[in-house]
Amino acid sequence: MRADPQLVASLVRTAKDLGELRDLLAANGIRPRTNRGLDRRLRRSWRRANAEEAKRLQAQPLEALDHLPYSEVVAGGIVFRIHGIAHGQGFAAKPGAELKQLVRTAAGSFEQGPDCGYATEGGFVRLFGLPEDRQLRYGQALMRRAGARRIVRMLLSAALIPPVLPFLSVVSRMSRDASMREAVASLSDPRRLVRARRLIALYDLPQPIDAELKMATKRDFGLLHSEEMARELLRVARERGVRKMHAIVGLGHEAEMVWALPRLASG
Repeated sequence: MRADPQLVASLVRTAKDLGELRDLLAANGIRPRTNRGLDRRLRRSWRRANAEEAKRLQAQPLEALDHLPYSEVVAGGIVFRIHGIAHGQGFAAKPGAELKQLVRTAAGSFEQGPDCGYATEGGFVRLFGLPEDRQLRYGQALMRRAGARRIVRMLLSAALIPPVLPFLSVVSRMSRDASMREAVASLSDPRRLVRARRLIALYDLPQPIDAELKMATKRDFGLLHSEEMARELLRVARERGVRKMHAIVGLGHEAEMVWALPRLASG
């Protein structure tokens, strides 16, 4: 049965978690045989349902950007602001001077006050010229939790990426994924970051559906990365005794960290 994308998207918005969504889909005659089949159908339907809004968004003029956009969540009595940005790699798809300056200026403002602080994803202090002691230390915990099998799968996938990175701007312009195009373009023009974030919100399934699907299909290394960053961010915030904690991370981790922090804080 070919399901109406708008119906599927409506059920996604209604469900509180993947279990409830499965029940709602079944009640409407939608019963994918496998978790991966369910994953494909949900992601495809969600994008199709939001396609017109995504087109309208892309037609809008770019907005001036004088701060790092963020998502906010309160966890364990601490206000967390998660600033997701595109970042590339040190040897290719490097962030441009304008984005670097924006990040450094924002980071300096994040510690104005005795109860405020910030931390960054691993590797960001080198990319953006930030203090070494603001980098989150979670690599060993991530490797332990991921296990050998996940790490091998991740490395095999990652082995395909380096040859493409020097041509990432060209590849992104050819891509049908508008959020990828805008994210890569934001490396040289930070104004594109606002549009990239809005497109990702339209293209990616909401939490917790997205995270639970990744766990169900065993495609969850990125999710584990987000969770371990969130765990370490929570620990550092408590250790420093701050009431507002900022995190500068990769764009793909933002929504997952916002979802993970309250769960981790509540034990």
